[in-house]
This record gives sequence, C-alpha cells and structure tokens, in this order.
Amino acid sequence: MKKLFLFILFLVINSAQAQQLYFTSMGGQMPGNILSIDADSSGNLFTTTSQGKIFRSSDNGVNWQSLYQTDFFLIPKLNVISNQEIFAFGTVNQILYSSDSGNNWELRGNSIKPFDDVLTITRTQSGKLLSGAKTDCLSCDGGGIYSSTDNGLSWVFVDLLNNYINSIVTGFGNKIFAAAYNGVYLSTNDGVSWQLINPEMQSFIKYLTIDDNNIIYAAAIYSGFMYKSTDEGENWIQCNTGLPNDEVSGLEFSDNTLFVSYKNAGIYRSTNAGTNWELTSSQIPNFEFNALSKTADGKILLATSGGVFYSQNLGLDWTKPNNSITHLEITSINFTNNSQFFVGTSDGGIFRSTNQGLSWEQFELIDTDNSYDVNGLEFLSDGNILASVHGNVINKSLFVSTNSGNSWSHIGVGNNTQSGLTCLYIDQTDKIYCGEFSKFFWTTNAGIQWVNQPCSFSWIKDMVSNGNGIVLAATYGNGIYISTNNGIGFIESGLANQHARAVSVDNNGAFYAGSDYGLYKSTDNGITWIEIIPPTIISTVFDIKVAKNNTILAAGRGLFISFDDGVTWQSVQSGVENTYLTCISLDSLDNVYVGSYNGVYLLNEPVPVEILSFSSSVVDDDVTLNWTTATETNNSGFQIERRKKLKTRSEDWENIGFANGNGTTTEPQTYFYKDENLSAAKYQYRLKQIDFDGTFEYSNIVETEILPLGKFSLEQNFPNPFNPSTNIQYSLASKQFVSLKIFNSLGEEIETLVNEYKEAGVHSKLYIVNSSADGGLPSGVYYYQLNAGEFVQANKMILLK
Repeated sequence: MKKLFLFILFLVINSAQAQQLYFTSMGGQMPGNILSIDADSSGNLFTTTSQGKIFRSSDNGVNWQSLYQTDFFLIPKLNVISNQEIFAFGTVNQILYSSDSGNNWELRGNSIKPFDDVLTITRTQSGKLLSGAKTDCLSCDGGGIYSSTDNGLSWVFVDLLNNYINSIVTGFGNKIFAAAYNGVYLSTNDGVSWQLINPEMQSFIKYLTIDDNNIIYAAAIYSGFMYKSTDEGENWIQCNTGLPNDEVSGLEFSDNTLFVSYKNAGIYRSTNAGTNWELTSSQIPNFEFNALSKTADGKILLATSGGVFYSQNLGLDWTKPNNSITHLEITSINFTNNSQFFVGTSDGGIFRSTNQGLSWEQFELIDTDNSYDVNGLEFLSDGNILASVHGNVINKSLFVSTNSGNSWSHIGVGNNTQSGLTCLYIDQTDKIYCGEFSKFFWTTNAGIQWVNQPCSFSWIKDMVSNGNGIVLAATYGNGIYISTNNGIGFIESGLANQHARAVSVDNNGAFYAGSDYGLYKSTDNGITWIEIIPPTIISTVFDIKVAKNNTILAAGRGLFISFDDGVTWQSVQSGVENTYLTCISLDSLDNVYVGSYNGVYLLNEPVPVEILSFSSSVVDDDVTLNWTTATETNNSGFQIERRKKLKTRSEDWENIGFANGNGTTTEPQTYFYKDENLSAAKYQYRLKQIDFDGTFEYSNIVETEILPLGKFSLEQNFPNPFNPSTNIQYSLASKQFVSLKIFNSLGEEIETLVNEYKEAGVHSKLYIVNSSADGGLPSGVYYYQLNAGEFVQANKMILLK
C-alpha cells in the first residue's frame, strides 16, 4: 500500500524584500522553570521543566544538556530509581524511561488509564514498580495505585480507585506507605492490598519521607500540617508548630535535618524531629519553590521557577550555579540609551546584561514570597526605569530604578492595586499610563500624583499614542478603545469583544492591533479596521513594534515582518524552538530581539542564498526533498543532512548527499534530492548551503515520517497548551468511518470535528476554539477522542487563555 505524507514549509510570504532571516538564542543552555529535580549516585543532576524538557548536568548545575523535549504533554515529575535508571512522568498517562542516565528514552505508560496523571513511581524490595496517579476527568474512574513487574512496560491497576496518590515510600522491612488525599495508606504484601492507617488525620497528604532514626513524616498539601510516627505508622502526632499555611512542594531528610519546602513561603528545616522549625531560604529570590531532593553526599537540591539552587551545609547557604535566562518565560524586553539590556520574566524577576547577553545579573522586585510577572519595562526621558508587575501581589505593582537597575523602589499607583498592573505605557511627553484589571491610571509627574481615570472597559493589555492626542488601548475581551484627548476619555473603536493584546502606530500614522484572532490595521485613527494576517497563520498576536525605517514587526507563532506598510509579510521561525514569541524590542541600531517561553532570541542578518521553499514528500519508503532559491550568491552547493527523530530525542546529523549550486544568479532555481529505502520512523532534514569560500549557513528543518503498514494512531495535539487553535493528527491503516470529538473534563461532548469515512493514511484536523460551537470555552483541560473501526484512543489537551 502506498503512503503519502506531505509537509511544506514556506519561509517567505509574498515579500519582494523578504530575506532568509533566522534567530539565535541569547544565553547558554539552562533550564528555567524547574518542576522537579533528582540526582544519581554519580552526582549527575536531572531536571524537568515547564516547557516539557528533561536536562542533565554533570558539574553541579553549571552547564546543562538537553536530553528530551516534548510539545505534547507536561513532565512535572522525575525519579532516579537506580544509578542509571530514570523515570519521568506527566500528564495523560505518559511515563518516560531511561536505562542509560538519560541518553535515550522510551514511553512506558500506555496501559495506565488515558485520563490519569502519574504522580510518583517507586521500586519495592521485590523489584516491582508502583506508581501513584490521579485523574482530572470528573466523570471518569481513575487515579489510585498501579503496579508493574516488567520495569514499566505494562501496568496493572491495583487499588485505591479515585484517589490521589502523591508519594510512595518503602521502609521497615516489607512495609510500603502511600500518601493520599485522605491520609496515609499501608501495604505489607508488596503493594497488592492497602489499608488506611490514620483515619484521624483527615488531611490531604502529599509527601512522605523516612529519616535515619526510622521516623516517618507526612506533609499535608495545604494548611501547613506535618505529622510524624515513631512506631512504623501505628500512631501519628502533629509536628508543625511554626510552619506556614501554604502549598507544600517537597519533603527531604539529610544528616539528621528535615527539610520541607512550600510553593510561595520558602524552605523550613528542623534539627529535632519536627519539634521546632526555622526558615532557611532567605537568601533565595522569591521564586516558586517546586521540588526538593538530595544528592548521594547529602547536598540539598531545590527546583524553582527561576532555576536550580543547592545547599552544601544543610540549608544555611544556597548557591545558584547558573544565571542564564535561556528557557525562562520572557514577558518584557527593553534597552537603555547606553545599550544596557533588561529582561522581565515570569516568576524570575528582572535580568540585566551589559555585554549583549553574554552574562546576566538578576534582580528581585518584591520582598515577599509571592509569584509575579514583570510584564512591562519602560524608560523615562531622564533615564529612570519603570517596571510593572502582575500576579499574586498586593499594593506593589510599579517599581522605579534611578541607577540603571542596581536597585528598585516601589511607587504607589492611584489607590494601590491588589493583583498588579496589566499594562504600562509611557508616551512621548513622559506621561505614564497604567492599566489594572478594572482600573486605569495616569500621571504627568513621574508618579507623584495619579489620576484615577473612569473607563467603561477593563483589562488593558497595551496602549499607544500617536503624539497628536490620539491614544489607543487594547483590552482583553473588549476590543480596542480610542481617546482623542490624550487619554482623558475613551470610546469603543472596533474589534468588539475581541481579546486584544497589542497596539502600535507606524511612522505614517497607521495603527496596528493584535489579538487572539489575528493582526489588524487602521488608517483612519482606529475608526475602522481590516484584517491583514488571519489567526490561522499568525495565531495569537502578543506584541507589535515599528522600526525606524517603518518595518512592522508582529510576534505570534513566529515573528512576522512587513517592509511595505503591512501589505506583504515574511514569517521568521528558524532558530526558535516550538514556542510562541511573547514580546519584541529594538535597540538603538534597530537590532530586533524577541522574548519567548524559552528565553530571548536575536534576529540575524540574511544569508547569501535565499531559499524560498523547502519541502518533503513520502512515497512508500522513499523521501523526496524539494527546494527553491530566489537568488544565489557564490553558491557552491547544498549538503543534504538527515537525522532520525526518536521518541525521546534526535540522533546526530548525518551527511547523505550533495547538490551542486548555481554560483551567482538572480533567477529562481529548483532542486530535489531522493532519499531511498528508509525504515519506518520520523526523519528530519536540513540543507547546509556552502559558499565557494567555505562559509555556510543552515536552512530550516523539515520533518517527515515513514509509516509502518497497518498502523492506527492518534498523535498528541500541537501546540499544547494552545490558544486559540491546535492541530490534531491521526493515522489510519485502512479506510474507516472516523469520529473525532472534543470533550470537557466532565466527559460532556463539546464538538464533533470529523464524522465521515476517511481513506488510509495520515490525516490532520485543525481545531480552532473560537470558531467552534462554543467560542467561549474557558481555560482548562479538555480531551479529544478518535473512533476508527475498533480503534479507540483519547488524549488530553490544555486550553490556556
């Protein structure tokens, strides 16, 4: 049977001036928002991140190697089972296994119920694996304890249905303890059966640990409750005097010292079995604390939203071995006149670089244990820097630095704000505008006095002034509002009820507005708007900037550039990991920098050879590559490189052929290369364009797949999380009547995407929330289910608005 899978990537979109631009990352390889951390007996550190990645460090966290990446599911937990065996696990029943210290990975969770999230994995004395799980599907049976006797290849449900099993520990011979939402359970027969041993506890237990004195401790997820048992779990007493009422995130023991971490309240330690506790994390910035672990030599490890920290002296001092911004979620970027580089992050504070991103200094704004986003960085004409924050903050939403970011002080805004600011904008006259969820403020004297401006809209995401009295406000849910008197009063201007995120004005006075539904332009001061890039191409627009030469830049699913006032556009994604771009900034030389969910990137100059398109097609077990150049300069030719994309990571690039170039020409040239007799797998290809002088540049990567015969499959949606659209791909081994449906977490059907006969092969369906039957879907967990003959599979996806 012949199989055809076509993937086409166009680098240029209808632009006479379009050039092959690409991004390079600023900063070294470093995980940012760390969800979990563990160490093997050789001292290697392993982490998982909020971007679906697994990292390893062999030098105490100074340098990190990316081992695995997925865009399909989250990986919130990781356990080192033995010196080289590692399990990483996440949402929608996914379990990853490595037997060689993370060099290779394979999936091993398919026999766990499809709606279950795996929370912990432990090996018993007999060698059996036990996993604890929960489910987010309110109408489904799930969660509880599973067991595996073949090292995770298959799993069997054991007990405690519809329970949340967060931690499993072994001790005291044959005893196994499990932390659950209603207390602690005990098994004395290798996990076959379980009994609740402390019904009087009445607490949602999240973590368990056993110290060197055979005392077992149980930490409740909320309320600050801590329990201990000195008789192998027969009796329990509270030992939480002095602990905060916050979400617990870790429990660890080392050298007669017990440590407990909380999401927002820091780390506490006890040296007398929980009788007294002391805060021991005052040196660490106000990140979210996500997990605790320890090394074989007793070093305490801490995973935070701002990276990895460790303590070598039982929590008295903490060290952050790497201060890179790569893989942090970037929320704002700006430059001072002397080219100091400032970056605002989500839960990471502010970073400053004075050497074009080679190294970074980190600054925290808020002296509490709350999480926040630095969503605005703006400069006054006197050089002072303003930073706005939003999140879990009270009355601390705007900060100023008068010394190039060395120190920051709080500025009161109006009557103060409860959850921070949603917008910060400074116009050409140093007038400062601040938006809050339901308020709007402005000042003309640097914050000494504020005007609380009445308005009929809320949640201002961005503002812009044309310098002639017209001010536009982008509101999330209410569209665009316009003021013709410098912000004194506003009226609705268009894009009603849209989730607008960004506005800008070009050098000719035309306004641009970006929303969750594409990019728009107005040439009549915001009275009417026309769509210039639909959401199916750009997806959500997070930011818009205009360069000195009137080049228009829009950040969404890639960077979109227009050299002709928005008539035609070029899309640039090469060099950026699969992620949204969140913000744009230009320095004094109009160099373009973009922020993303994975750090900061610099837009680079064009290469000598302009590749218009690069695509691949598959027939049977052969792949044909096709590419076209618009112009060529000193082009010796193209080295064709291939690598196999494994489930866990990709192999090294292999040189498989060469295509001679055409030297220098202004005429379009077409090339092709056929790669024959391939085995069933996913493959990636790239072109290494080489000049006669030996210099070279790489093309974008194209990906294709050789499918095995007789395969039914439902792939994970991409992107995930998503808003407002995502693509669902599935494969059919034969012609079948296909049903593809969307469900909410209650199991209620939301929409039918496919309900017809489909031929054998690879199919995909674009799901756009805002064009569905219920465009008002809230953020949350949803499921999509494929029925094709006897084949039935459901996967989880996350809508994040």
